Amino acid sequence: MKEKIKNRVGYWVESAYYDLKTAESMLKEKRYLYVGFCCHLTAEKLIKACFWKIKNEEPPFTHNINIILDKLELLDKVPLQHQNLIDELIPLNIKSRYPDDKERIYKLLNYNKCRSLIKRTKEFTQWTKKLINQ
Repeated sequence: MKEKIKNRVGYWVESAYYDLKTAESMLKEKRYLYVGFCCHLTAEKLIKACFWKIKNEEPPFTHNINIILDKLELLDKVPLQHQNLIDELIPLNIKSRYPDDKERIYKLLNYNKCRSLIKRTKEFTQWTKKLINQ
């Protein structure tokens, strides 16, 4: 792997794991909205690392994980459990920033739901790790 690509992949992976640890910290503090937000960041950054590895170029400037997966031609290859997670996480990134949606989303999140999001995000990291290491 070229040095630039290796550095970019490393940046996104390291940043993603930082966000995953932050999600775990937010769970302990019962900051459930931020658990979802950080899980989304983790997944997004890992897919951007995959983009660098597979395409050798800058990923699209979007927070929509499905758009990035589509550009990677992986959207239809994502295992169902991971696609379900992505579909849950996407609104937690964008809609959680706006007052009307924020209240609605906050009511959906609790300790068990967030613990599940973290567990499933960790499983997603294993899938992306395989893509990066191919």
